[in-house]
Formats: sequence, structure tokens, C-alpha cells
Amino acid sequence: MSRQPNACAGFTLLELMVVLAIVGVLIATVQLNLFRDPRQRLYAEGERLAAVLAAAGDEAVLSGRPMAVRFAPDGYTLWQRTADGAWERAQDVVYRPRALPAEVRIERVTADARRLPPGEPLVFAASGLRPVFEVRLALDDLRLSVLGDAQGSIRVVEEGGR
Repeated sequence: MSRQPNACAGFTLLELMVVLAIVGVLIATVQLNLFRDPRQRLYAEGERLAAVLAAAGDEAVLSGRPMAVRFAPDGYTLWQRTADGAWERAQDVVYRPRALPAEVRIERVTADARRLPPGEPLVFAASGLRPVFEVRLALDDLRLSVLGDAQGSIRVVEEGGR
């Protein structure tokens, strides 16, 4: 009677090492996304807002209809003027209402050297004239500004001008 070798009753060391390496990469990815440096989180949100505002200014010129942005402490909504002169919420997915990430807030909005009260829109004219504006974002004790000039340049500046 010949003995048959026992069937493998477990995993090989190589298989276990591969699984552990995959789990390690997944945990590192989740950790990087969930626990990013607050400065990076705030700057990323500032860059996102700058891109949306630049797109709104361009859309106003290309469509021949003014665009507006209404800010709240926790987000912003884009509007477009209709042919009859009324404002309607912009329908394009690029201009969907945006909620800011937890703990990021809009501290103030100024346009053409005056502070905009809550609900008053920042308007991008169809003529291409751009408002001079500042949108100040905050996260804990960090601050940055999204600045727009009359030539249409929009940039993100950290507190202290870095």
C-alpha cells in the first residue's frame, strides 16, 4: 500500500506574504486619503474653487449669459441668467452645488473692494469683464484666499503669501 502525500492543508508562506503586502498597500492608501495634512486639504479645496470660478467666468463669455456664484459658509452654488433675465441654478454637472469638506468653511467674500453679504452673488459678466474678488477659506487655524483680478487670472494664496 502506497501512501499518498497529504493535500495542502494551509497557505504557503509566499501566499501569506502577498496577501499581507496587498492589505498594507490598501491601508496606506486609505490612510493617505482620510488623514491628509490639513494644509493640503485646504489648498486642494482652494484649487477646486479656483477652477470652478475660472470655468464660470469662461462659461459666461462663451454662452453670452452672465454666471453668478452664491456662497454660504459651508459651500457654494452657481447660477446662470436666463434669456428672460431671471437667475436659474446652473444645470451643467461642472456647476453642481458644492458642499465643502467637513471643517472647511468660507470666512468671507469680497468683490470690487466690498464685502458681499451672505446670499449676494459674485457675478461674472458675459462681456468678459471680471470682478476683482477674494474668497477666504479656513480650516481650523489655517487660512487661504482665492483671488481673482480684472484680467481673469485666478490664483490661490496661502496666508502669509506662500
